[in-house]
Amino acid sequence: MAKRRKNKRKHPMDPEDILAGKTPVTALELIRLIHRINPTKENRGKRETRERYRIKARLQSLLIHEFKDSLRVVPDPGNHGLVSLQLKHFDENGCHALISELDDEAISWVRMEMDLGPGGEDTPPPSPGKDFSSKTK
Repeated sequence: MAKRRKNKRKHPMDPEDILAGKTPVTALELIRLIHRINPTKENRGKRETRERYRIKARLQSLLIHEFKDSLRVVPDPGNHGLVSLQLKHFDENGCHALISELDDEAISWVRMEMDLGPGGEDTPPPSPGKDFSSKTK
């Protein structure tokens, strides 16, 4: 059984320090911070909830800027303006992101990834004449 690594940081990460570039983070640390900041399903005041969503979107934009090669964009089937940002090789996600709340560069990247679809440019197009829509039995 694999041992869990202990968090080497003595104090909780400050989102503002990370956003200002004062504290380096890994993709996993950033994702965990996004989850910690996320006010969804928490009973907080309106002002604090708005501020937490604003910081969450900024952290998600940073996640995209710094780690986009490690991310997969999964559109929410119930809301075309919402996506999940997931690490490609781990079972971790950066929460649902409201596309319109991300910064311009992150929005462009998310839309490009959605246009490319699953697998993006690394996935070869299906061979002509083959129907991949039906399931094999």
